[in-house]
Amino acid sequence: MENISFSILFQSLYKGLRLDLSMIGYLVAIPFLLTTIYYFLQKKIIGQLIHFFNYLFIVIYSLTAVGEACLYREWKSKLSMQALQHFLHPSEVFKTTSLGLTFLFFGLSAIFIFLFIKLYNRKISLQLVVPLNVESFLKRSWKGLLYFVVVIVFSGLSIRGGLQQIPIQSSDAFFCTQPIANDVAVNPFGTLFIILLTTKTISRKILLKILLKQMPIN
Repeated sequence: MENISFSILFQSLYKGLRLDLSMIGYLVAIPFLLTTIYYFLQKKIIGQLIHFFNYLFIVIYSLTAVGEACLYREWKSKLSMQALQHFLHPSEVFKTTSLGLTFLFFGLSAIFIFLFIKLYNRKISLQLVVPLNVESFLKRSWKGLLYFVVVIVFSGLSIRGGLQQIPIQSSDAFFCTQPIANDVAVNPFGTLFIILLTTKTISRKILLKILLKQMPIN
């Protein structure tokens, strides 16, 4: 990082913005569609499902982002299927990893998960946006339809990365000859998502096992 100027790092954030928006489109698609249904039915179980998916995405995203940062420090590489397969046996990974890096991973992950869930509950929670039983069904219906149209347009445009003919790809964020600057521009969860889409079925099963192992159990 010492050889990368501040202006290059700033460009990395800017060049990766469309990829970030694309990943947001994927992440919010399920909660947004469930929220549309919630507008019409206002069933508590739907609200609980929305909370579940949002909490799940917060946990997985935080673990992925912090994990990739730690991985990059050790291997100078972004997430790959080869790296993820090591987490099938997490005890072996932590035996070969320095104590400081292990504490850094768990500490930062816990902090981010706590802060984002707290922010979600205070500012974005469904009950704050769509309170139960305070509007007539007719009013909720037209709002729900409008919300559905907005969701479809936003998610579709975000996932594609705009109105261009070819959907956005991770390589679109590359803008210079310095690999680390290009890597910073690529969203960590986007890397994980690409691995999931491009690997074979057996590798997807392995990835699912890895993610389940990393999920905290209440």
